[in-house]
Formats: sequence, structure tokens, C-alpha cells
Amino acid sequence: MSGVFRLSIPKLTPPKIPDGEVVDLEDIHRKRMEKDLSELQGLINSHFEQRKKDEEELERLRVRIEKRKAERAEQTRIRQEKEKQRMTQERVRTRSNVMSSNHVLKNVFTERKIFQNITGYQHMVCVSIF
Repeated sequence: MSGVFRLSIPKLTPPKIPDGEVVDLEDIHRKRMEKDLSELQGLINSHFEQRKKDEEELERLRVRIEKRKAERAEQTRIRQEKEKQRMTQERVRTRSNVMSSNHVLKNVFTERKIFQNITGYQHMVCVSIF
């Protein structure tokens, strides 16, 4: 028989009862019930111990997730503050450059006007702003 598995069942032998003794079936039943009860209590206890461990692990995970969320929120807030400062500095720099350019142009036009008044001629004055 290839491919067929045979299930081997161990042969159970009943307990030997000495001749002439009375077998107390109630006692056997009571001992069996006590044994079953103790096994059941052991299973219940192990179940609740495992459940307690699982709940503790779950709580640690929740705490870790909340901590990570708080860290990410703080990082985002700091990043936004830095971006806001950078934008403010950029605006100040741009405003300063515009004001400087306006001042230079004002000086050029003032010099040009003075030059035109002195010479009486209107001609272009080339100015390089660099």
C-alpha cells in the first residue's frame, strides 16, 4: 500500500484489579473529575496569564505609538517654524535688496538731473548697477 498511512493506536490495557476487592466506581469517577478540574484550572490560569501579557504588550505598543505621534508632531512644528523664519528672512532680504536698488536708482536719477542742469544737454548716462 503505497501512499496510504496507517494510524497506529496504542493498545490500552485496563488497570488490574486484585481478585476479591470491591471496585469503588464513585471514587474513580471523583478522582477523574478532580483531575479534569485541575487540568481545566491550569488551562484557565495559563490563558489569563497569556492574556495579561498580551494586554501589557498592547499597552506598551499604544504608549510607543502615542510617543511617536507626539515626536512627529513636534518635528513638524519645528520644521514649520524654521520654514516660517526662512520665509521671513527671505522677505527681509528681498525688501532690503529692493530698497537698496531704489536708493541706487534715486541717486542715479538725481546725479543725472544735476548733470543735465549743469551741462544743459539731455543725454543718457550709462550706469551699471553691480
